[in-house]
Formats: sequence, C-alpha cells, structure tokens
Amino acid sequence: MKVILENELEKWAWEIMLEAHQKWEKNHGDCLRRQMDWYFFNLFHDQVKEMIESEAPKRVNEKWKHIISLDTTLDEYLAECQEECEKDGVTRRELVEAYEHLRGKILWALEDEKVAVKEDLRRLYSSFFNAPESLTVISANYQNKEDQKRALLRKYYEMACHNLLCCSKNYAMDQAKEGFEADWKQYQVECELLQEMMAEEAK
Repeated sequence: MKVILENELEKWAWEIMLEAHQKWEKNHGDCLRRQMDWYFFNLFHDQVKEMIESEAPKRVNEKWKHIISLDTTLDEYLAECQEECEKDGVTRRELVEAYEHLRGKILWALEDEKVAVKEDLRRLYSSFFNAPESLTVISANYQNKEDQKRALLRKYYEMACHNLLCCSKNYAMDQAKEGFEADWKQYQVECELLQEMMAEEAK
C-alpha cells in the first residue's frame, strides 16, 4: 500500500500521526487491529467472503494457466490432450485419472489461496492501522532518484525507530525491555546507521 502526500501540510501531518500512533501502540497494544478484525470478519463477513470467493479463483487460474483451470471440464481436458497423448500410447483411462488428479490438486490450491487472500487482506489493514511506519510514503513533489533514496532511508529509519520503541522500557528508548535486550541493541544500531546514512545524503 502507498500513501501519497500532496503537499507540505500533509507531510507534516503524517509525521505527527506516526508519532501519535507509536504512543498509542505503546499504551494500548494492537487493539486497533482487533477492531478491524471484527469489522472485516464479523460485521462485514458476507462481503468479505464474497470478495475472497472472487479473488482466490483468479489467482489460482493465473498460477495454473499452463496446466489446467478451475473451469476446465473432463471433456475439454480430453479434447486438448487426447491427440498428443495417443501418440505416446497414453490411454483414455490414464487421461481421466490424470484429470482427476489435477482437479483434486487445483481444488486444494483454491482452498489454500482463499486462506492466503484472507491473510493478505488482514496484512493490508494491519499495515495501515497497526504499522503505518511500514507503508511506502510518496510525496507528490519527489522528482528524482535522490529524493526517492532519501525517502526510502527515512522509511527504514522510522521502521527501525518503531521497532526500537517496542523493545524499549520507556519512551526515551534508552533501556531495553526485559527479555528484549538483543533485539533492542540490534534496532539501536540500525537507527544509528540509518541516521548516519541520512546525514550523508543530506550533504
């Protein structure tokens, strides 16, 4: 997901929102994600189910397009394969068995894809409501690769700061939570390195 900031006011507001979000998450955990779970999978259950039922087959057919599709019937499969397979001595019975095997596999793939679509949906709103610092933020006035590079460094720096905050004992981020010492140290180093890289880019 991308967020496009049209002007300086929106860029300024985004920074404030990120800071506010970090404090909210520190105090209230992932309650926003739980609220969105309820909206998507309870309140709007039927609409979400319909969307998943529509999206999953498209993905499966795209992945399996060189083998078989969900809409391929036995007669269509036989008509497509029979002439070529007869040259290789493959019988009709063997073709039917091959079709049934592939049909079973693609139906299993469809069920797996439904789960994947549901998780993709969950990641989509989790990124927006629970981890906005991980989103790709684009300012409308970015015109060149140098600006994009600085924006990317800033994004990773904000992510590292967020991770450091989550592993810290306080808002000052100068002490690690008990049990998170190794992660805290790693994110502290990442923040320092990214700060140095951003400073070099700003010169």
